[in-house]
Amino acid sequence: MKFSTNLLSLLIVLLLVSLINNSAAKVSFAGDVTGVSTYVWRGVKQYSGPALQGTAAFNAGPVLFGLWTSSMSAGDIEVETDPYLEVALPTGSVASSLGVTVYSYDLFEAFNADADYEYEIYGKAGYGPAGLAAFFVPGQSSTENTPNESDYWLELSGKTTLAGADLGLVFGYGTYSARYLATPKKDAVSILVLSAGKGLTENTSVKWNYSLALDDDMDNCFWMTAGYGF
Repeated sequence: MKFSTNLLSLLIVLLLVSLINNSAAKVSFAGDVTGVSTYVWRGVKQYSGPALQGTAAFNAGPVLFGLWTSSMSAGDIEVETDPYLEVALPTGSVASSLGVTVYSYDLFEAFNADADYEYEIYGKAGYGPAGLAAFFVPGQSSTENTPNESDYWLELSGKTTLAGADLGLVFGYGTYSARYLATPKKDAVSILVLSAGKGLTENTSVKWNYSLALDDDMDNCFWMTAGYGF
């Protein structure tokens, strides 16, 4: 995706301004390293075979800056690196935030105008075990594999604990995942992702996931994850 460096520069400026405004806030760091049996994103398998993924995030007051990465096995692409910036909103008992993610396959050429990028704007809200999220990908200059059209994705989620296991459910709907089907389509699709996780130690956990297709053009998918958080 042809991605103007202006947006990346703006993200860096916003991050620096936010950190300066919250200089008295305590800065914390968190991350994880996770092995997955199959790389699945929003209910759609990206390719067959295992992948190694990880997250590194810095938090200063209401500002969160992070980087998510994954090994890839898709043509000549070997690594995906997605920086993101998120700001928590002062909405009381409802946890909410706004953010932007840059999907990148050329992170180390970040200021190269020909690098492959796509950015996504999102908003999240959660109250207790329930969550709602909306993602919007504006139309951007297209590459061979990505249509020059805007996409959206909505998620309604819930979680609970039963018999020591963390259970989760996510219902997703929109045009975002439709582009990644074996035969890409423009119409919205819907999926239901069920998960069951278990903490083994303070830092390690395993999770079983199942994506149930609610659209005839999609396939069901099962995958496992094993992670270490720090």
